[in-house]
Amino acid sequence: MRWICFVYFAVAAVAFFPDGVRAQTEGLGVAARLPIEVSEVVTGGTWIDGQASGWYRCVTIQTYAPVEVAEVYLQWIGSRLPSEPLQIMSSVPLREFNEQKLASASITLEADAQPGIAKIIVAGQDAAGRAVNLLSFVATMPGRYEVIPPETVTVK
Repeated sequence: MRWICFVYFAVAAVAFFPDGVRAQTEGLGVAARLPIEVSEVVTGGTWIDGQASGWYRCVTIQTYAPVEVAEVYLQWIGSRLPSEPLQIMSSVPLREFNEQKLASASITLEADAQPGIAKIIVAGQDAAGRAVNLLSFVATMPGRYEVIPPETVTVK
């Protein structure tokens, strides 16, 4: 009997809220296609380059074999004109972080201080878990970022 009630309510939900159910199903499909190597995605802020505009996105890719390594990529998501579909306008590796071959990465994206500029802080830890390397970046127009000198904190 419970099973019949569940089916009845599920059909009723689709009938009354078809757009919401479809959106959840589409989102579930996107999440299911996300590669397992993507361990973190952080978005925020806005950028403008002429008529093109959008927001920033940082993606952490985690590889596990032969050794565990985290890499971070900075992307500019947007469109050339408001009427065009969204796309990745530019995508660059944060080489200064990636070249360190750290085992993990955690991203903080701060973008409210100045319009059009995002500050990205990447914290990475070595495989032994002894040191946390902090690197800061400032992103502006698509494909452009600057490094803020790194800091190292030793954990006992």
